[in-house]
Amino acid sequence: MRAYQRSRDVAATASTRPTILSASLLLFLTTFCSIIQHPHAAYSVMPPADFNTANTSLATAVTTVLYPHHRTRHSGSFSHSPPPCPQQCNCLHDHQSSSPAFLAMNCHERDFSGIEIPVNVTHLSFVGVSVDTLNTATFGNATLLKNITWQNSGIVQLEQDTFYKLKSLSLLDLSKNALHTLHGKTFHPLSELKLLNLSHNMLHDLPENIFEGLDKLEELSLSYNEFHVIPFQVFAPLKLLKLLDLSYNTIALIPNDFFLQNQLMISIFLQGNHLTALSSQSFAGMHNLTLLDLSNNTLNHLPRNLFGGLRNLRYLNLGKNLLNELSSNSFYSLHQLVWLNLSDNPLQFLPKKLFSPCSNMETLIIANTQMKMLLDTDLNGLVNLKTLIINNNMYLREIDDYTLVQSPKLQYIDLSGNNLTKLPQSLSTLTHVQKLNLASNPWTCDCRMLWFLQWSKNLTFGQNELLCASPSYIDAKRSNMLHTLRGLNCKATQLVSATPTLLYGLGSDALLECSFDGSPSPSITWITPTNLILHWNPNPTIPDEFSKHPYAHYSNLTVISVEDNSRVQVLENGTLYIRNILRSDCGRYTCLATNPMANVTTYVLLRIDPTTIYNIKIVSILVGAASAIAFLCATLFIQLLQYLYHR
Repeated sequence: MRAYQRSRDVAATASTRPTILSASLLLFLTTFCSIIQHPHAAYSVMPPADFNTANTSLATAVTTVLYPHHRTRHSGSFSHSPPPCPQQCNCLHDHQSSSPAFLAMNCHERDFSGIEIPVNVTHLSFVGVSVDTLNTATFGNATLLKNITWQNSGIVQLEQDTFYKLKSLSLLDLSKNALHTLHGKTFHPLSELKLLNLSHNMLHDLPENIFEGLDKLEELSLSYNEFHVIPFQVFAPLKLLKLLDLSYNTIALIPNDFFLQNQLMISIFLQGNHLTALSSQSFAGMHNLTLLDLSNNTLNHLPRNLFGGLRNLRYLNLGKNLLNELSSNSFYSLHQLVWLNLSDNPLQFLPKKLFSPCSNMETLIIANTQMKMLLDTDLNGLVNLKTLIINNNMYLREIDDYTLVQSPKLQYIDLSGNNLTKLPQSLSTLTHVQKLNLASNPWTCDCRMLWFLQWSKNLTFGQNELLCASPSYIDAKRSNMLHTLRGLNCKATQLVSATPTLLYGLGSDALLECSFDGSPSPSITWITPTNLILHWNPNPTIPDEFSKHPYAHYSNLTVISVEDNSRVQVLENGTLYIRNILRSDCGRYTCLATNPMANVTTYVLLRIDPTTIYNIKIVSILVGAASAIAFLCATLFIQLLQYLYHR
C-alpha cells in the first residue's frame, strides 16, 4: 500500500496543467500496467481517482527553478527588483518582462492574512493556508490566474462572486476543505475551466444549475462528500466532460438516462456509495465509456442489458458488492473489456458462457468469494488472458483439470489462500507462465502432482510457499512439496490378468475380472455392450478423474435404472457381476484402468453358450407345435358343438 500511495503521488505531481486525461486516470493506467508487469504488487482493487494531489502549481513542478523567497530563473542582473515573496511561500518570478512579476506562488501551513496575491500570477498553490471564506477580494486583480490549488485550509464558504474576475481559470482544486454548501452561480464565470476538484469536503447538495457555463470542463471530482441524491442530469451542461468521480458518498440511486447528455464520458468512479440496484438504462448512451468502477457498494444483482451500450468499456470493477449470482449474458456486449474484478462478492459459481464475449480480457480477479469449484468451461472465451488472480477463496477446493486450457497466454497466476489440494493438470500446458503464487493451500503431495516437478523447474517459489498438508506420513523435514514429490514411488498402470472368453448360459450369472498393478492402485471403469458405465475406485479418499460421475450411469451421465443397477454391478474388488444373463449382455466389455501415471484399456468378451440357444429353439418349436395342435383341436371341438346344436 505504501508503494501504491507513492505511485499515486508521483503520477499526481507529474503535470502542471489540466489535461484531457486526468492524473487520476493516468494513475489508473499506470497501475494497470503495473498489474500486467508486476501483478502481485497491486491487484485487489481498481486504481481510484485522486484529485487531491493531482493539481500542484508550476512552482512545485518546476523544481529546477523554484526555491524559497525571491529567487530568479535568470543569472543576469536587472534594474528592477522583484517583489518580496511572503513568509512560508515559494515564488517563481519572470524577469524576461520589463517589470518583474510572479509566475507562480506556493504557500503552505500559514494563515492567509498578510498574503497579497500578485496581479500577474498565473499559478497559485496554497496548502494549509487557513481561511474561512473565499470572495472576489481574495484574489484581488489577479485576473491572469490559470491554476488554483487551495487544499486542506478549512475553507467553509464560497461567495457567489468569488471567481467573477477569473475568466482564464482552467484548473480549480478546493479539495480537503470544509465546504458544505455551494451557490448556484458560483462557477458560472469560469468558461475556460477544464478541471474542478471539490473532493474531501462536506457537500450534501448540488444546485440544479451549478454547472451552467462550464462548457469546457473535462474533469470533475465530487468524491468523499455527503451526497445522497444527485439532481437528475445535473451534469447535462458539461458536454465535454470525460472524467467524473462521485466515489465515497452515500448515493443510493442512478436513475435511467442519468448520464445521457454526457456521451463523451470516458471514466466514471462510483465506488464506495450505497447503490443497492441499477436499472438497465442507468448508463444509457455512454458509448465512449472505457472505465467504470462500481466497487464497494451493495449491489445484489446486475439487470439484463446493464452494460449493453458500453461497447468500448475496458475496465470494470464490481468488487466488494453483494452479488451472489451472475447470468450468462451479464457481459455479453463487453467485447473490449481487458480488466475485470469480481472479488469480495458471495459468488458460488460462474454461469456457462459468462466470458464468451470477453475475448480481449487480459486480467481477471476473483478473490474472497464463496466459490467451491472451477469447472472446465468456466474460463471459456478468455483466449488472451494474461493475469489470473483467484485467491483467498476459503471454500475453493478444486479446479478442474482442463480449466486453464482455455487461456494459453497466461503469464501470472495467483492461487494463494484457497483450499486447493491439487493443481489442475492443464497448468502443464501453459508455456508463458512467469510467476505462480501457490501459498497457503493444503496441498496433497501424491502422484497426481508428480508432473508439477518437471514443469515448475524454471519457476521460483518462497521457502514456505509449497507446503504439503498430506499424506500423513510426511514429516516436517519433508513437508516441502518439491522435495516430497522427488521421493515418491509412482508406477504406471500395468495389466496383470483378465477373464478369458467364456460361454455362459442364458439366465446364469457371470463374473468378469481385469486385474492391474500400479502405484497408486488404479481405478477401474467398466463399459458394457449396452453402454452402461460403472466406476470403481480402490481408495475413495483420493478422487480420480471420474470422481464427479455417478457410480453407475448411461453414456449421457444419467443414473442407470434400478433394474439395471440390481442386475449389473461392480463388486468391492473391481470385478463386474452380471446376474441372470440376457441375450443383450452378449458382447465386448471394456475395462479401463487409470492412475496418475498411465491409463490402460483391455477387453473381456462374454458369449452365450450355443447349446443353450439351441435348446431354447427346440423348446420354442415344440411349444409352437403344441400351441398349433391345441388351437386346431379347440377349433374342431367348437365346430363339433355347433354341429350338435343345430342338429
